[in-house]
Amino acid sequence: RYQFCRGCSQAVFHPREFCPYCMSSQLEWRVSSGKAKIYTYSVVYRPLFPDWKAPYILAIVRLDEDFYLFTQIVDCSPEQVQVEMPVEVIFDRVTPEVVLPKFRPVQ
Repeated sequence: RYQFCRGCSQAVFHPREFCPYCMSSQLEWRVSSGKAKIYTYSVVYRPLFPDWKAPYILAIVRLDEDFYLFTQIVDCSPEQVQVEMPVEVIFDRVTPEVVLPKFRPVQ
């Protein structure tokens, strides 16, 4: 989900009380398609924590609704990843309380 401003027709992400573009409070929640393209990425070879398996891909994706999200790219090798690659969201249940949106190449 993301916010959409009815005042200026802009996608708003991260959630907030007022639109950062026009300062309107006319924000509504919408459901994202979950489709995106990789805007930029980095391959991590030295993990931050010993339990994390490297290499892994961190990226900023641009969703079809025109907002950006920092995420992890999964089901893709570092050699395959590229800017503008189409990706789709999957949800990784890390704990019973925490679910993270991650992206994989479109099948």
